[in-house]
Amino acid sequence: MNDFVKLILPRISICQILDAFQERTIIWRATQQYLESDYTDLSDMVEDCSDEQEALANADYYQYLIETIKNQLEEQNINNENEKE
Repeated sequence: MNDFVKLILPRISICQILDAFQERTIIWRATQQYLESDYTDLSDMVEDCSDEQEALANADYYQYLIETIKNQLEEQNINNENEKE
């Protein structure tokens, strides 16, 4: 069972979180690329992990978080517009 938490933050804070998650996604994709080819042009940084599958899983999870937050923001924008009418 998932345990959900509702956070109420200013929109600018949510944008900062999304930006940080995007950077983490890039770094994990760079790690995956580096582990596959010993080279990456995506980032100057790579993470320590067991293999490229772990790096891909981490990148995909950050991307999932980004998409989930963006979807919730869009849903909230629609709800706010409907309340104004």
